[in-house]
Amino acid sequence: MRRKKKIEMDDIDWENDPFDNDEDCPNPAPVETVIQGDVSTQMGLAIAPGENKLPISLVFDDVGEELSYPKIYCGDLRQFTRAKPPSYTEIIKSELHRYDRRGTTAQKILYSHQKLLHQRLLSCIYIQLRHKVLMRTT
Repeated sequence: MRRKKKIEMDDIDWENDPFDNDEDCPNPAPVETVIQGDVSTQMGLAIAPGENKLPISLVFDDVGEELSYPKIYCGDLRQFTRAKPPSYTEIIKSELHRYDRRGTTAQKILYSHQKLLHQRLLSCIYIQLRHKVLMRTT
């Protein structure tokens, strides 16, 4: 290539190289939308929720599990036949006890456990906030 275009090594601007990338982490911006990831090293990737949209919490995302695991749910939403929908704990137990073992991967179990912990924590926070409001009014 040097022979055809006669590029000399002295003609190359080494200081302003556009391909020289000295960034250590993949996300220089603050990590706000990652479920897991070490904040100190910022090794997780922040994935934006979309234009003009806010990230949805793991607790409030009703279809996030079905969309995150297409091999388990095949793109279909869960269908419940009884009048009162089951609790998330009952759903997890049912999926773990089934003959079909696709829902028992380590990643799916950890996702379900994390979502269950978030739901329990949120319900405890709601209860404490109600107690605090009742204590102020009396």
